Amino acid sequence: MRKGSFAVRACNSNTSAHNSRKNVPRYLLGLEIGTENYYRMTIGDDKFITKCKDAYLEKVGQKMQTLNIENLINEVVITLKKEQDETDVKKLFKKLNEEFGGHQILELSVHRDEGYFVKDDIAYYPTKTILKKDDKYFILSNLDIKNPENEDFDIEVDISEFTKVYNYHAHAKFSMFDKDTSKMARMQKKDMSKRIKVVSEFLGLHYAPDKNSRIKKSVNQIKDEHNEKSKQELKNLATLKILQEQMKRLRAELKLNNATRKDYAILEKLNKELKLKIKNKDLTIEDLNNSTLSYNEMLAEDFIEQNQKLRDDLQPLEDKNKVLTDKVKSLESKLAYSPSMEMLQAKFDLKMKEQILEYNKIKKVTEDMNIKYIEEEEKSIFSKIASTINGTSRDKESDKALDDIKFLISEYVLPNNSFFQNIKNAIIKLRNKAIELLKEKKELEVTNKKLEEQNIQLQIKSNKVHYSKQQLQNNFDRLHKQYESEFSISPKDSIEETSKMQIK
Repeated sequence: MRKGSFAVRACNSNTSAHNSRKNVPRYLLGLEIGTENYYRMTIGDDKFITKCKDAYLEKVGQKMQTLNIENLINEVVITLKKEQDETDVKKLFKKLNEEFGGHQILELSVHRDEGYFVKDDIAYYPTKTILKKDDKYFILSNLDIKNPENEDFDIEVDISEFTKVYNYHAHAKFSMFDKDTSKMARMQKKDMSKRIKVVSEFLGLHYAPDKNSRIKKSVNQIKDEHNEKSKQELKNLATLKILQEQMKRLRAELKLNNATRKDYAILEKLNKELKLKIKNKDLTIEDLNNSTLSYNEMLAEDFIEQNQKLRDDLQPLEDKNKVLTDKVKSLESKLAYSPSMEMLQAKFDLKMKEQILEYNKIKKVTEDMNIKYIEEEEKSIFSKIASTINGTSRDKESDKALDDIKFLISEYVLPNNSFFQNIKNAIIKLRNKAIELLKEKKELEVTNKKLEEQNIQLQIKSNKVHYSKQQLQNNFDRLHKQYESEFSISPKDSIEETSKMQIK
């Protein structure tokens, strides 16, 4: 049931324009089908004031005081039920006149086009928390704005999801001037309280006076308080953004604590439940915090239980670690009696020096042989040629060489060739012999290159031996550190690997 009201306020220059809907407010919801507003002016303000001043002068014998003139006309807003109209209001004022005097209606209007929207038990007042722009409705994302502008309404909503709640009420310009006495009807505070009760009972509305305050609130004050309450309720509701932040923090904690899939599944189930409540506007920030706190407590209990189980499983591992530590110490003692790496390196270096000396020796001998062979061949050939040219062959080889030259001349040289042509042919033969010697020289160079490659391979082997030495030392250090730690693995594989490296 709606609460009865009789909120009196002073009139202003815009009162009649508003009541008659000459000035159309932006916050109207529009009329329901089959309904209409009502407006009628019984007498104008100026004419009524003139009549009152004349009646007062006639009755009292003096002019009405300025203060009384200023307070002659007031406006009141009266809450109505949907089925009530101007007839009910006129009957109400007649009763008030009989009870308290005055209460003369000058102008009356009944409005059926004002109210607010409701969604999820939250009230949205036009131009304050919801606004229509180009046939679309928008609400505020920032509820702290007291006097929002058009651009502040930035979240588009589907108005079909909202319910219209109409505020049926009447505006009455009235005066407490009593035409029977030609004076202002005076009302004490107790009379004002009684008037509210009379209005509520007459219109069948709820009578609930504020016992903690004597200040009577206007309709706009009540609307503002309701609007502020709705804003506060919206602020207290949890949002998806807040939920996402909470879930992000909880997932980080799960990862930090090496949570199981079961823990993640429970968290995702909670996330879905909370999302549904937020969608239904049924989850406050406090409820969200309590839910995440309960989950944290449950998670903490699981982690405590898991840690205790790990502690129980740790003892056998510690015993095993002790055995492994003893084995490592035994291995270290055995390694202490093995040949030192310095000794192995010295032997290798000596062997390499011997190989290099042998290579250089072979290389030098080969080069000397090549040079000597070429020189001897050149001397022999030129000696034979010289002997042939001089015609003084001193040995069988020279004679044979001469025969060869003669044969070549008889076979390949024309009869009219001169002596110099014969010499030219001999030089050609000598050149061919030189070519053969060059081929032999190239073969020797190939042999030398193979020897150099062998030397490089020996150097690579030297580097490998040096690397094996360093690797063996690193393996030893790693084993030592590994089996000193709290959680160690079995050293069996490491021991076998180290032993194989020693054999190599």
